[in-house]
Amino acid sequence: MMKKILLSVCLLMLACGIVNAQELSFRLGLGYAFPTASQTLGPDGMPYSGNVTNSTTGGNSSYSAKRVSFSSGLKLSGGLQYMFTKNIGVAADISVGLVSQKYVLQENNGTSIAGKYNGSGNIGSNSSDNTYTRYAKLPVILLPSLIIQSGGDKLNIYARGGVALPLSAQVISEEHDIYQNVAGDDEQLNKNIKTQFNLGFAGALGAVYRTNENFSLWIEANFMSLSLYPKEADITAHNFDGATSTAPPVPSSKITYITSGTPNNGEQLSFSVPFSNIGFMVGGSINLGKKKIVHPHE
Repeated sequence: MMKKILLSVCLLMLACGIVNAQELSFRLGLGYAFPTASQTLGPDGMPYSGNVTNSTTGGNSSYSAKRVSFSSGLKLSGGLQYMFTKNIGVAADISVGLVSQKYVLQENNGTSIAGKYNGSGNIGSNSSDNTYTRYAKLPVILLPSLIIQSGGDKLNIYARGGVALPLSAQVISEEHDIYQNVAGDDEQLNKNIKTQFNLGFAGALGAVYRTNENFSLWIEANFMSLSLYPKEADITAHNFDGATSTAPPVPSSKITYITSGTPNNGEQLSFSVPFSNIGFMVGGSINLGKKKIVHPHE
């Protein structure tokens, strides 16, 4: 319900802009985002990225954790901008993560997939060396915002701020375990994690230069503050030594994430998935209106 209300408000803002706009333009840009205000720990208190070496004698583990944001990487952004006056306007951009950064965690002397999901397991030793690879799958974020700019004819300095609405934000998790047994068995578990809707914030500071009446170039520094929580995960693959495993979780099954209560079979505790970033973007905008530039001497 909240998602529908927010989207309705955004559409209303755009409709008002069309009626009263002094200038209507289409923006398109390409940029890169870096992790910021990010997290280091994920499910089970393990790092999202880095290295973990578990003690074989029951002592403390050795950790090396890196900052993570699943919205970092190469981004494409496009949308419409409506200026009520030369200083104030609104915009609605859609940001798409074209190439998301992959995060890898290497765990030594860990617990195998069989050990996690089958109790004692049935493949011999449950100890294994595990590699976790996680990344976002083509995240799509709607960014409605309010714009304030200096109002120059040629050069404008602008700031924009608004909300971040995740339209699609799925995380791919791939776990590969190498067993510490004589055979050196290996096991693969792939999950497609779907997240709950959550509201974030976004903004930017930039400059735009009008090359002629119909086209402008712009450059900006931007940020987004957003954290999401898993809703459910589809098991897309579970293989043992290259063959489909018959042990749970079986392919095509689901894991449900809960925020309270006692997890039952097929349920796990939810956790925070960081999507905050800071980055830059360059692009161009095409004037779709008929605004005439009036110079001071005219």
